[in-house]
Amino acid sequence: YFLFGGTLEPRKNVAALVEAWRDVRRDHPVDLVLVGRRRADFPPVSEEPGLHVLGEVPDASLPALYSNALAFVFPSFYEGFGLPVLEAMQCGAAVIASSAVSETAGAAAAYADGPRELAGAMRRAAGCPEWLAELRARSLSRAHEFSWENTARRTHQLYVEARQRFAD
Repeated sequence: YFLFGGTLEPRKNVAALVEAWRDVRRDHPVDLVLVGRRRADFPPVSEEPGLHVLGEVPDASLPALYSNALAFVFPSFYEGFGLPVLEAMQCGAAVIASSAVSETAGAAAAYADGPRELAGAMRRAAGCPEWLAELRARSLSRAHEFSWENTARRTHQLYVEARQRFAD
């Protein structure tokens, strides 16, 4: 299955993901799993074979969902950071994402903006195990660059620089 995880809302571009998945499913018998809290402004998703809208799931269930997915697909129009992408990478998931999360995913993700590009990347994930393995390895490597220790160190350094720059 392909996995999407995040708040189900219009800016996440789930409609493009579903459209791309339908195209891929014509050639590859792969499901799509949507996980996340549904906002009131999220349009209904029609039931169909292979499409699973799980809604909110316990945090303890997420690592298995990420790890067992063929790929984590995150086509958001815009993001502040893209924490679900980092969570997926920490679980070793291959990541297909929009360029909105390029700061988070770096060179670890396959980038696709729009249904056609998404379908192309998803089709490649479903049909090219070597490429998928490479994406997974890059995900784990990129995830190691993020830690609370690094965040604290960088935040401290920023405060030190700001204090020096703006000290009276």
